[in-house]
Amino acid sequence: MPNKSIAYDAELIDKISNKNNWPNIDSFLIVRLMRIANNAFNKETVDGKLSSVLIYHQIVEEFLINLLKLSNLYIQAEIWPNRLNLKVSNRLMFGQILREHEKTVDFDSKDELLLKCASFNQTRIKYVHELLKFKNDDQIISAAEKIKDEFHEITELYLKGNTFLEWILEDLKKRVDWKDMLDET
Repeated sequence: MPNKSIAYDAELIDKISNKNNWPNIDSFLIVRLMRIANNAFNKETVDGKLSSVLIYHQIVEEFLINLLKLSNLYIQAEIWPNRLNLKVSNRLMFGQILREHEKTVDFDSKDELLLKCASFNQTRIKYVHELLKFKNDDQIISAAEKIKDEFHEITELYLKGNTFLEWILEDLKKRVDWKDMLDET
């Protein structure tokens, strides 16, 4: 069992000591997907709106998972040398991801972000599941507007949360000589 503890310690120290090892999302891919979604949305067609809604949803999910991972890293580093295995499952549904955030680090816009994400998810679910109930294409197209608006609000809130979590991680990284701490354990 000691080898497992040593591996945990080394992995945590490696992560916290180098910002390049912190959880992140592929910004290039996210921007590329945003462009694709926005271009599809701007076509003013049903298929454009539907594809953009699906892409926006995946991006929001990725935002939330990244915030979870950053928060978990901070918690693990802050309590170290105590160990707490905080893994984010790849199998979580959107609502489960939101509930996981109840156990994470707070930041100024966290409650607003989670409320917007819950609203976004409900709007998306209603949009997709009631697709056959729309009377015409114009209703489908106009209903997607709310989803796009919420997506942009969520993006702004995500950036605030991400900035805060990276700031407290950077602060913690500077306060502790992690390599020296690892040598002492």
